[in-house]
Amino acid sequence: MKVPSRALWFGLGVALACAPALEARTRRAPAGLREFSARVVKVKDGDSLEVQKGPDIHEVRLARIDAPELHQERGEQARRFTEAKVLGAEVRITAKSLDRYGRLVGEVTYRGGRSLNEDLVAAGWAWWYRRLYPRDGVMESLERRAREQRSGLWQDQAPVPPWRWREQNRK
Repeated sequence: MKVPSRALWFGLGVALACAPALEARTRRAPAGLREFSARVVKVKDGDSLEVQKGPDIHEVRLARIDAPELHQERGEQARRFTEAKVLGAEVRITAKSLDRYGRLVGEVTYRGGRSLNEDLVAAGWAWWYRRLYPRDGVMESLERRAREQRSGLWQDQAPVPPWRWREQNRK
């Protein structure tokens, strides 16, 4: 019987070690949670909600956007904007995937089809997540208009994007 080489074992170990990380980035939302209606029971921050579907509570991360973190400048205002729009409301979730924290990632519509994701960017309380959605012309246009009108966080001279803020505060 031939014994596998060290390189083969090493490669297999690397592949197995990386599998959870790769899976977490690409996991599809469970079939029963890809499109559903639910009531918003908590707004965690500008782009994260908890919704109740029957007896179950699900965390939802809004796709295509990144709002300031709760402890970041303008984070509380972004959360309050989202809260005013959907807290206690019946919303429609269209989830494509699960993020690495197990949250559903998707679009949230409310009040007859309004996009919460787009409303946050249009009001200036979130950035278009360009790195993950580079060809999103709708978000590009909404963010450009919010910047020009100095809406929401764009009132500040040089607002710090949440991805940079998280990186700086990780250290």
